[in-house]
Amino acid sequence: MKQLNLLNVSCVIPKVYLGDPKKNADEIIKCLKKDKKNSVFVFPELSITGYTCGDLFFQKRLLDSALDGLDKIVKYSNKSFNLITVGLPISINGRLYNVAAFIQEGKILGLVPKIYIPENQEYYEKRWFTSGEDLDQTITLLNQKVPISPYLLFEDRINPEIKIGIEICEDLWAPEPPSTILARNGALVILNPSASNEVILKSKYRLDLVSQQSARLDCGYCYVSSGYGESTQDLVFGGDAIIAERGVVLAQSDRFQTKSSSIEAQLDLDI
Repeated sequence: MKQLNLLNVSCVIPKVYLGDPKKNADEIIKCLKKDKKNSVFVFPELSITGYTCGDLFFQKRLLDSALDGLDKIVKYSNKSFNLITVGLPISINGRLYNVAAFIQEGKILGLVPKIYIPENQEYYEKRWFTSGEDLDQTITLLNQKVPISPYLLFEDRINPEIKIGIEICEDLWAPEPPSTILARNGALVILNPSASNEVILKSKYRLDLVSQQSARLDCGYCYVSSGYGESTQDLVFGGDAIIAERGVVLAQSDRFQTKSSSIEAQLDLDI
């Protein structure tokens, strides 16, 4: 009998403690402990620090604390086989990158940097971050040799036929999303850790964007954005999460929750 390509996924919206990586790491681990049945967990963009830290991203203390938070999550991952995606800022050769770290069994499997850095309307990311479009190297991080590239593909441990790629927030909204290349290279699942604020009708647009991209690429697409506690500014973050498969929305979060929450689904990726 042919083995089914099934993948359990969870998009988690943790309560955010802005600028406090220790508390955020603890909250992420707390969320992981609640649900052990899913094999892939994706948390929002810059989930270890919070997205709206502003010029605190220039502070070495915050960057060092973010690495400490990452280390804590990596050590926790030794206790499970789950694939975990979390976000943090990483400094490489004097430049700051917004990255997603892919973790499993005590190892950082890779870092995926954000390519399209927005600088329009309410976004000022280019003040702090550099595009990772040209990154393709291996760095030493927490005493591990870790590849960093926008086009890394990761394998599900149980079913290696399932390849997983990552793009970050604005990358999906760009004219040429990295997920297009990832799918062309064999990705059956795309994860999108995001920090998308709320404005009128934006939630509907996000839903259409995610479902259409999953249909266009013939893949599963897991999107999760920042929620409660993210902003001390005049932006509002509702914690939008969407899981779609080949154009069909399997799950969507209830926004504006004041506690950590998640959505789950099982992707059927039979090829």
